[in-house]
Amino acid sequence: MGIILTVEKTKPVKGYTIIHNHILNDKNLSFKAKGILSLLLSLPPNPKHLSIELIARKNRDGISSIRSGIEELKSAGYLAVHQINNARGQYDGVEWSLRDTALGVEYLEKKREIPDVENPNSDRPPSGKRGLINTYKTKKLKKQENYYCSRFGRREKPGGP
Repeated sequence: MGIILTVEKTKPVKGYTIIHNHILNDKNLSFKAKGILSLLLSLPPNPKHLSIELIARKNRDGISSIRSGIEELKSAGYLAVHQINNARGQYDGVEWSLRDTALGVEYLEKKREIPDVENPNSDRPPSGKRGLINTYKTKKLKKQENYYCSRFGRREKPGGP
């Protein structure tokens, strides 16, 4: 026998959040990540004091649990985190960009393909130990350079037969 589900809903007047069903049905997200996403979507735009520690204080989960849920949302494409720098280039905070739809897998793959600009590949060969050089073949070639082929196909030394 299966489960019979009876749902009692109240008509919300204020203080509610509308969440797309595809978020709740997304198999790539754990229940923890879905809950964090629902909580973040329920917040007003640009909350004054938002932090992982504050989210953890208002819930039973600890900081490490909230962090892992945030990382899951980032890897799924629901959340993008950007560092903010001031006019002098110093760290000035973090900006979270939240979406109610995940970025596609194509976008995440393109994001991973961005080359590392700090250490670009150079055309120079890598330093370190190099392979052994066979000097025997080079000596043999130098010795053969002293001969040339005549028009009859014979090898002769320069200056006569």
